[in-house]
Order: sequence, then structure tokens, then C-alpha cells
Amino acid sequence: MEQLNSIIESSKKYTVLYVEDQEDVRLHTVVIFKHFFKEVFVAVDGVDGLKKYKENKPDIVITDIMMPRKNGLELINDIKAIDISQVILVVSAYNDSHYLIKAIENSVDGYILKPLNTQHLLNTLQRVIQILNERKENNEYRNYLEQMVEEKTEKLKQKLVVDDLTGLRNSLSLKQELEKLDEAIVLLINLDSFKHINTTYGYYFGNKILKVVAKKLDEILDKCENKNAKLFRFMSDEFIFLCDESKSIDDLKEFINVLQDSIFNQEIVVDDIELNISASFVIVEGKASQLLQQAEIAMFESKNIGKNRVTVFTEDMETTLKQKQNIFWMNKVRYALKNNCLLPFFQPILDNVTMKIEKYESLARIIEDNNVVVPSYFIEPARLVGLLPNITQSLLKYCFELFSKNHLSFTVNISGDDFKNNSLLYILTNYPTIYNLDPSRVTLEVLEDISVYGSNEILEQLKYFKSLGYKIALDDFGAENANFSRILDLDADCIKIDGQFIKNIHIDKKSYLITESIVSLAKKMNIKTVAEFVHSKEVFDVVRELGIDYSQGYYISEPKLTLFTKE
Repeated sequence: MEQLNSIIESSKKYTVLYVEDQEDVRLHTVVIFKHFFKEVFVAVDGVDGLKKYKENKPDIVITDIMMPRKNGLELINDIKAIDISQVILVVSAYNDSHYLIKAIENSVDGYILKPLNTQHLLNTLQRVIQILNERKENNEYRNYLEQMVEEKTEKLKQKLVVDDLTGLRNSLSLKQELEKLDEAIVLLINLDSFKHINTTYGYYFGNKILKVVAKKLDEILDKCENKNAKLFRFMSDEFIFLCDESKSIDDLKEFINVLQDSIFNQEIVVDDIELNISASFVIVEGKASQLLQQAEIAMFESKNIGKNRVTVFTEDMETTLKQKQNIFWMNKVRYALKNNCLLPFFQPILDNVTMKIEKYESLARIIEDNNVVVPSYFIEPARLVGLLPNITQSLLKYCFELFSKNHLSFTVNISGDDFKNNSLLYILTNYPTIYNLDPSRVTLEVLEDISVYGSNEILEQLKYFKSLGYKIALDDFGAENANFSRILDLDADCIKIDGQFIKNIHIDKKSYLITESIVSLAKKMNIKTVAEFVHSKEVFDVVRELGIDYSQGYYISEPKLTLFTKE
């Protein structure tokens, strides 16, 4: 009796579909099942049973085997095709091994023999209820875990794009917004002499000032008529308003007057300390991709003239700053080469077939005060004063020595400047012997100035390097003036497809078609292909779908100072 009560208590949570063609047996059994289950759905044969199953989705299916139109085994197959995990019991007067084996092959969860035996029925139901209870608990736990993961993921996403101190969107969020736009207008606000506040009162106090200013800026934005305007904390003491094309420079100048009257022409009180804080303002409009760089240039120019100013970016500012920056970075490169601060960072290149990392591209970086400076700052200034060959020599020496200690391969960028003296010829001829490294493990990535404008002398040197065993890759293929004819001239082993075609390949049909054409040609010429700028799983999946041989980009790994050797 105790077992019966326990089973009824547990089984009352579940519904059952009972399929039986014999009316007298069906009526009698339904009466019994109603004592056990929350609801009993009844079907008179296999066809009716499948229909009732689709309509009601019961927790348990109990079916006779021998029935007209569709027998029990056929019904089980149909149900398992819909839900492989469905709990099913078979009931039949046929107790020979043939039917039981057939039922077991259909992955049923148990059987009941006619006529019904009370104890056998209870034991079978108890076992099935236990299966359902465990499955329910597992599902609830899985749902709980999925919800926890979803909540944690959402919090991490928020943390990535929200500034911890002010609660405003951060610079990463700003860059993401700009990537969605073609044209825009921004207002950059820099708090004047904020370094002096941090030095005088401490960083903790300075952070309180930033929170107060951020709150006031946000409050003013809420009252702003332009609902498309967005506020971001950009740098430590800088804020940016991003507006769409509907706003003009004059609109933002009027807005600056509002900010001045509401915030910067009034005292700010923090911890009973009264402060008057001024700000410098920069307005930039144009291509969204260039706005941040241009805003920084204009702010640099503005600060050199004075504080508490409103400056609108103009093109001549950029030229002036470039001249100053070139001198600055020329000296930086010289210092870095002399003091071993110019080092290669390594970005892995993944084999899309084996899914293993077998080679790395070496990328020049300057390390200064634990800060990493990328080539976009110093390569052009270095080229202007003839320092590119020195950078290449430094990278090659470092790489030959490092990779001689492992089985991996590496690639290095080669420009036309590297051929202006015999240093490259000497290195590539002698280093394989000095470091006992097979040249076939080294790929020379030929930049556009060679692949497009390379002289016959340079092409002859490249052919000589190939004869030594080095591989030749065309870098940034498809960009600017790179063309198919140079594949033949350079006898390339590999094509690196430019990132502008890869980064949006999962959503841009034109990029997809262009890349597909490049890959098709490369395969026919037995030339390997590398997709650059693989930054997401969606892009990576399309790259593999197209049959591109290798992937490189932040989805695989960002460039790092050390090699990632785990496969």
C-alpha cells in the first residue's frame, strides 16, 4: 500500500497517452490509469495515437503492439523521430521474445503484459516515474545553469562597454557605434588641468569630480532634443558626445554654450571643496572612421594655443601634427632599436583543415614603459628616414634565434626598402646555417610596394630566395593596386587576402563573391590562401566554407610577445 501511495503521489504530475485497439481492455485500463496520472489521453490505434501524441505531447506513451492501420512498433518509430527522449512503454498479450526484442530495438523504457499484473504494473510505473523525475531535475538544473550563464554573459557584455567609474558607455562602446556609421559629428570635451587636480587632491578625489561631471553631462543629454545623441567617457578626463548627421557644427556650438552655463561656469562642490573647472571643446564632422583621430589632433592643437577654447577640426591641423609626429617617432624608433625595445609580437596562423597552429606572423612593436606601440604610429616615420631595413633585420635575427628552438614556422613582412642594401641578402643567405633552421619554415610576406612596383632587380632577388627554400606570400592581396599579374611575376606560394574583404564576409555579398573568386583562382594555381582579419566565429565559419587554407585574426588570437604553442 505504501508503494502504491508513493507512486500515485509522484505520477500525478505527469500525463499519459494510452493506445489500445481492443475496446473492453481499453476502457478497463483507462479507469486504472486515471488513478495514477494527471490526465489520460486515449487513442484507438497507431494512426490515432500519432495524431493524439502531436496534439497533446504527453509525458508517457503506453501503447499496445498489435493494432490495425499502424502497429505499436511503427508508432514508436514515428514518435522517436519526433522526440528521441520520449518515455514509452509497450503493453501486449504477445510475450514472446520476438516482439520484446523489436520493442527493445526501438529503445522503449519498459513493458507491461496483458492481462495486467498489479505488482508488475507498479514496479514498471515506479521505474518510469523515476526516469521522468531525474530527467525533470536535470532539465531544471540545466535551465538554471543556462540562465546563470546568460546573466553572467550579459553582465560581462555590460562591463565591456560600460565605464566602471561613471556608468557611462566607454571608449570601446564608442568605437562600436562609430563602426555602424558612415558620417557623424562628435563633440570632444577635455577637462582643463585635470592632472593638477589629481596631483593636488589625489586620484580618489579626482574620480569623484569625474563622476559629478559625468552625471551633469548625462542629465543635460536627457533634456536634449536630439534623442540620437549619445554620451561616452573617452579617456581619463575626456568625454565625447556622438551625434548623427542631423546635427551641424552650429548646433554643437549652441550646445557647448549650454554646457558652459550649466557646468563649467559654476562651482562644483565635492567633499566641501569648491572648484571651478574649465573645459576645452573640439568639434569634428565627417567620416566616422576618422573622427576620433581627428578629434585628438584638434585637441592637441587647441591645448597648444590655450585652455577653455572651442576648436573645430580642419584638415591643415592634421598636416601640422603629422610633421611633429614624424620627428617624434623617428627618435622613438632609433631609441627602440638601440635599446632592444623593438620586438616582434607573434600572431598565430591557423590551419583550417587540421585546426592546428603551425606558423606565426612576426609583427613589429615598440615596448615602452609597459605600453605596446603598434606600427601604425612609427612605420611611416621610420621609412622616411630609412630605418625600415633596420627594423626588418632586428625582427629576422630575433625570429631565427627563437624558431630554431622549435618546429614551428614564421612569416615576416618585406618591403622595397629592405632591398636597398645587401643586408637582407646576407641575412637570408647565412642565417639558416648560423641558426640551423630550414628556410622552408620562413615565409617572406611581400608588401604592396614590391608586389606592384617592384623592380626587376628585386624580383630577381626574390627568385633567388625561393631557390634557397624560402616561401613567398603576397600580403594584403586585393587591396589598392595589388593585381593578379604579380602572382606570376613573384611565383607566390601563398596569397593573404586583404582584411577589407574578410571582416564583413558573413554579411557582405560582394566581399564574399570577390573572396570566392580569389580562392578559386588560387586553388587552380595551387597557391595557398590566408584570410586576414578573422575576428569572429561567423567570419571564421564562412572562411572555412570557402575553402581558404589558413585563418589569421583576433578570433584565433591577438598578437602576443610569446608563442602560443598549445594545439
